[in-house]
Amino acid sequence: MQFHHHVVGYVRRFLCGLFVLSPLITTAQWTAVAPNLLAPIGIEGGCITTKSGLIWAGSHELWMSSDFGTTWSKRSPNLVDKPDRFKAIHFYDEMIGAAVTHYGYVFLTRDQGLTWQQSVRTSAATGVAILSPPENIIVAAGTTGEVFVTHDGGVNWKATKVGSSIADVRPLLGSGAYLLNGFTPPGDTSEMHLMRTTDFGETWTMMPGVVDFDTYSFDVDPCNPSVVYVVNEDGSTTRDSLCEIYRSTDWGVSWQAFGTRNIRKGNPRHYYSGSLWLNPLALFAQTVSDGVIRSTDLGATWATIGGPSVTYDTRLVCAVNANLIVAADNNGTIWRTQSSGGDSLTIGSQFEVLRSLPKELFTTDSLRVCDSPVVGYIQLLSNFCKTPRIIAQSITGVDSLDYLLVRGVGDSLTGTDSVIITFKPSAAGERRGYYTITLEDGTKLSFPLKGYGRGLKFVESSTSSASTSTDTIGGYVAVPLTFTGLDRQQNIGLVVNFEPTMTYLGSFTNDGTRIDLPGEIWQNGSRLAIPADKLRLDSASGYSYFAVFPRRGPCYDVSFDSLTILDEFSKCEYVLGAGIQTTVCPPKGCGIMIITDFMLQGSVPDLIMQPNPTSGNLTLTSSEALGACDVKIFDNGGRLVYQQSMELGAGSHYRLDLTHLGGGTYFATITSPLGTAHQRIRITR
Repeated sequence: MQFHHHVVGYVRRFLCGLFVLSPLITTAQWTAVAPNLLAPIGIEGGCITTKSGLIWAGSHELWMSSDFGTTWSKRSPNLVDKPDRFKAIHFYDEMIGAAVTHYGYVFLTRDQGLTWQQSVRTSAATGVAILSPPENIIVAAGTTGEVFVTHDGGVNWKATKVGSSIADVRPLLGSGAYLLNGFTPPGDTSEMHLMRTTDFGETWTMMPGVVDFDTYSFDVDPCNPSVVYVVNEDGSTTRDSLCEIYRSTDWGVSWQAFGTRNIRKGNPRHYYSGSLWLNPLALFAQTVSDGVIRSTDLGATWATIGGPSVTYDTRLVCAVNANLIVAADNNGTIWRTQSSGGDSLTIGSQFEVLRSLPKELFTTDSLRVCDSPVVGYIQLLSNFCKTPRIIAQSITGVDSLDYLLVRGVGDSLTGTDSVIITFKPSAAGERRGYYTITLEDGTKLSFPLKGYGRGLKFVESSTSSASTSTDTIGGYVAVPLTFTGLDRQQNIGLVVNFEPTMTYLGSFTNDGTRIDLPGEIWQNGSRLAIPADKLRLDSASGYSYFAVFPRRGPCYDVSFDSLTILDEFSKCEYVLGAGIQTTVCPPKGCGIMIITDFMLQGSVPDLIMQPNPTSGNLTLTSSEALGACDVKIFDNGGRLVYQQSMELGAGSHYRLDLTHLGGGTYFATITSPLGTAHQRIRITR
């Protein structure tokens, strides 16, 4: 039994030094990796995002790249309105994401975009953010100033009016989020404020700082959420005829303008496209005429690093890290640089936070003590704003001995660490533990371990509690076979043991199927195998049959032992009983041994029943005159189903009509003045 658990660390879109395996740097410039992939780009259309090295891009359709932009596969939901276009994409982790369109449709995915669910329709949505936990999703509608919130994975939504025109929305760690909202104060041109929620979107607080209207995107410093950058195109409503990038270091209370450009530069008059991306080393903005620009000093100065230009009101640049940047142009062609446009930056070891998903390892694993250990694989994607050193790793908790740390992380996290833990319960019930990493500052990062131990079931064979007996010399008895403790049908093996002086007729299931294994019958025993489909959990599954003759002494002993579960994967589920014993008693009475000795040692006439098997009509023939005889026929449960008296002479024939009996195995007893004979009959239908 083997289970693989991939526990993926939650890292926000704004990565602080995400460590990914980047392709080899081949050129110092930009390369067109996907010509015309997104089709022609229009205003208020087109978006690119990245999460843990995966990249998603969309305009009229959505695409994904798992090799840093080298190749792309379509991951697009069916748009309800075909002229529609995607405006924003946000992925909570590598699997769970959301996308919104210009016409207000919200799509959700939990498999990297292989399948999508249309969740709700807003009015001209401009942004989407998935908060922690992943079923909380905020969607901002740009034209009406309403924010739509769901707390159940998109089943139910609540719309709240918070302003007049929402430009974008961004998640924060924990339960928070920002949105950039437009207002028109009395006697003034439109202005925009940052709004903040700390309760999963239930309430929103407007921050006092003001930025110019016609702002399409913003981004948040992942290591310090009080630092926010806003890109202002200033193309429609303007106070100062300037395009600017604003920075706030106090949660939007106040703003400082950088990257100032006159709106008359370039054609059209906008300078910034509206696309902004922040990572710990650099801030990137795309323009409508000068490609991509970069700042490494918090927005104070900017350098042009080449790459594609694109029309305004687009979000078509993202940085996997400070050097690997992906952007699109007006034709929808995807471009990529692996050297920050020819001016590579040194990527340091800055981290932000460590998260795990799912919250507990081994929650779906139930094992028995005798099972092989289950292996759990944890992948840690770690981000800290300072470099932590690991001083200890341990497994603690009440049931810590049930878990084994096979491979931990090194002295410090690298960003993509792998941990291997095994689980094997020592007892039944919930088994709790924790895998804990202790950092040099005393911080403990714990990952709950919660396996479950299942108890073993006691199974034993049983038979009738009373002795089985017959009052006929040479009469047959049926010893029932039952099993207790099984929770479902299984393939059962066992051995029936009997005294060598007994006449063993074989063992059969209720429908007459013989269960003696070929070549496994000996003088005092037989190995049996009962198929699972013949096993009965609430009654006898079959019978062992014996012809019984009187003897001088006690009753015969019959036992069943060597019980086994033949299914390979079921052996660990059960504790098996040692076996059971019963007695089979022959008839007793005055002179009975004289008759028995004659029957067993004297001349016994030949009795023939034919044809056998039969469809229902039998002929009984005797080699000698027997006189008055009594024929009794029993089913395999020992019930009398036919009786007939007759006079048998030497060579005479007597017809038996058994056509009223169903198909199966029956046992005939012919009693005459000289003794009793037995014959097994098979009736076919």
